[in-house]
Amino acid sequence: MSVEAALREPDPVRVEAEQAAQRALQREAARAPRDTWVVPGDAVARGPATLHPLESARWLHGEARDTGVMVYVFWETWCAECIAELPEIGRLATKLDGEVQVVGLTTLSRGGSATRALSILEGARARFPVAVVPRSLHERARISEVPHAIVTRDGDVVWRGSPRALSATRLLRLAR
Repeated sequence: MSVEAALREPDPVRVEAEQAAQRALQREAARAPRDTWVVPGDAVARGPATLHPLESARWLHGEARDTGVMVYVFWETWCAECIAELPEIGRLATKLDGEVQVVGLTTLSRGGSATRALSILEGARARFPVAVVPRSLHERARISEVPHAIVTRDGDVVWRGSPRALSATRLLRLAR
């Protein structure tokens, strides 16, 4: 066999490695809940593969602890929809207490202040940790609108979308 012919032949080791990786992705996709939860190559691909926002957080209310599965809810004080969803997010956080950590993240943009954020949280009876994060985190996480939620497991992004789509049952299943 000529050198040219040998170079055109697929490397059996590389082919086997690619096939093994594809089978692993298929197994992971088969285990993933279907509707709003992503499967490999879906919406998660539009953002970073990992996310560790607590590294740059300045705590306004409480403080989060990494539970393995984390729900990061991006919101702003000027966003009426965000404020309207805070009570439901608070109820979700209560249901998940101890197994999954819910964390509110805000940049306090457009003239928002810590005092206003705390007042909103108190009015919504939202009892989950909230931190101020730099605008660069929104950019890095590709957050183009709020409210927006990102779910991570051990730092790997496994879901992103509207906080309305979050389900305590699915999050608890992910944590176990």
